[in-house]
Amino acid sequence: MRIIKISFFISTVLLGNLNAQSLLFDETPTDKRIVEADMGKDIRAPGGTTIILDASGSAPSDILVSYEWSFPPNMIFQDDYNFNATDKVISYEREQGTRASLKRIITRNKYIELDLPNDTVGTKYTVFLKVEDYRQRNDEDTLLVTIIKSVDEFLDDSFSFVPIEKSLDTAKKKTSETLISIQPINRNALKQMEVETINAIIYTEIIRLGLTEVLNPNRFIPKSIKTEKLVKRTRFESDTLINYQENATDTLITFDTLTYNDIIDSVLFYNFDCRNDSCAADNAVLENAGQVLSWGINKYSELELHFFVASQHLNTFPTWNWEASVVSLDPEASEKLRYPETLAVPGNGSLLIAAGNKQTVYELKRSQQSFSVTTNPVLDDTLFHPSGIDVGLGGLIYITDRDNHRLFSKSGENYELLLSPDKNRLLILFEKSKDGSLKKENLRYPTKVRVGSNGDVYVLYEGNDCVLKLSPYDEVSAVLKAGIVKGVRDIAINSKDSLFVVSPDKNMVYRVINDSTVIPFAGMEKTDGMIRNDIKATKAFLESPTAIDFDDTDQLYVADEKLGLIRKVDPNGVITTPAGISNRIYGISGMRVSRGPNPQIFLTQSLKHQIQRIELDGSFPWRKETKINSPRYVIEKDGVYGLEPDLRTAVSNVLYDQVPEKKKGF
Repeated sequence: MRIIKISFFISTVLLGNLNAQSLLFDETPTDKRIVEADMGKDIRAPGGTTIILDASGSAPSDILVSYEWSFPPNMIFQDDYNFNATDKVISYEREQGTRASLKRIITRNKYIELDLPNDTVGTKYTVFLKVEDYRQRNDEDTLLVTIIKSVDEFLDDSFSFVPIEKSLDTAKKKTSETLISIQPINRNALKQMEVETINAIIYTEIIRLGLTEVLNPNRFIPKSIKTEKLVKRTRFESDTLINYQENATDTLITFDTLTYNDIIDSVLFYNFDCRNDSCAADNAVLENAGQVLSWGINKYSELELHFFVASQHLNTFPTWNWEASVVSLDPEASEKLRYPETLAVPGNGSLLIAAGNKQTVYELKRSQQSFSVTTNPVLDDTLFHPSGIDVGLGGLIYITDRDNHRLFSKSGENYELLLSPDKNRLLILFEKSKDGSLKKENLRYPTKVRVGSNGDVYVLYEGNDCVLKLSPYDEVSAVLKAGIVKGVRDIAINSKDSLFVVSPDKNMVYRVINDSTVIPFAGMEKTDGMIRNDIKATKAFLESPTAIDFDDTDQLYVADEKLGLIRKVDPNGVITTPAGISNRIYGISGMRVSRGPNPQIFLTQSLKHQIQRIELDGSFPWRKETKINSPRYVIEKDGVYGLEPDLRTAVSNVLYDQVPEKKKGF
């Protein structure tokens, strides 16, 4: 409470035989007003909430100097009430170890914030009020406070919805902690009949496992329901307190901030188009269900099942970590993408992958389907070894054919030869022989290709350890001459079009200053073999770095094939290890990083016939989860019937800890 005190001094004047006091207190028409105590209407409120006792209706308010509130035992307690210096408080006698219950409060305040006991529904308390003016005239009023329900019947503010008077299909008033709500996520990814069939399979499997407290997800669910909601309100009240004295009058103007609870009518809406588990948990709360089994097809076309406690999910923040997972392929794509080597990330959600099994470049969609990008032959010549892929302006695809020593581009169905020994006869290297003379050598084995922000194309020739740049105007120049760095295996371009190269022979990443000069950027030649983080990258140990790439913020990612780690170097040159510490990733063939605010790292593991995805993702330790691969492929081939065995197994897996012991053997 903030009190602003404003004092007024009223001079007295002697008039004939009347003294000042008789003049000041002589009865006038105003003084003859009747003193009335008024606390308003009786109050009905939930136990455990805050109400306002309001005597502002008492009259005449400008001459009342005392409000005496009387309470029954155990209604208001001394440690719940904030006293003013002028208040007089009288307590009931109490036994040792119990709280002091207030019997009477005599105050100049016409408002009292009262925390109701969380008592039995139907409990009634009678409050008495006696008001008195400066002439000691008084009046009394009574107020009846009735407990209508418990505050526990309302949800905590952390929930998006409050509980309903009657469940959508049960008569329970409180959330059942063991009741399971089945919630489909991203249901628009399937036909409605498919959603209902999967719902039915999950529901019957839960029943078969011996868990009978489960809501049928295919029952009728109303779109909305009327209910009561407990809210917190604040109101501001000003009051004028006049202190009558013999020769002067002091006036106090007070401003009270009053906080209390109120019950309002509310309409709650069930969300039939949930996209995440938080929405599913909100729906479960509406149903008075304490547990949720959500299912749906995720953004990678996998069918996920999650089981969790609704309140825990809504009240707990996930932890964010770099998580690695195998990119899912449907059976046909899995057959095509044998021995994946190099890859590119176009930015449209798909991947371009060169597979060694049939020397073909494929586009892998998020639907888990793959489609051939290249034909064979290409430009009247066999595509022997696609070793580098990148995507430039306008979606133009650049591909190197290592063993044919050529670079070509593809747009739609059209190919164009850009670099080859036959087309570019002047592309020869001049190197010093042992005797000091110059020798000529053809450029050999183009592998990695990268496209700069201005359309320049950079090509690594591993046979010569050199890098060429092809401008949009077909001008060719060397940006790194042969012999400067031995054993270059990958190249990367940052947002400023600076070139970086990596050499597993040297265990170093270099920044290219000009065609003959490089400086170390990460790694060092002499080391004690210790893996350290949060130090300068030039003082960090790299054992066999084979691939590098930048994200949009110019953070460099380094794939260390021998250590099975992904290292990251920020623009300040500090190195960390986002992936691989707890679960090493060995056999890395290639690596590329997606663009955008949340970069994803993609790795190929050729001999394992798989692609790994590493991304910063939320971790939910309280959630049991499992996945079913290629649900779209199965449904297209065999209908929902083809998913039923995997669905039943998945339900058993996520509910294993809930299943009665006698059912776990089935």
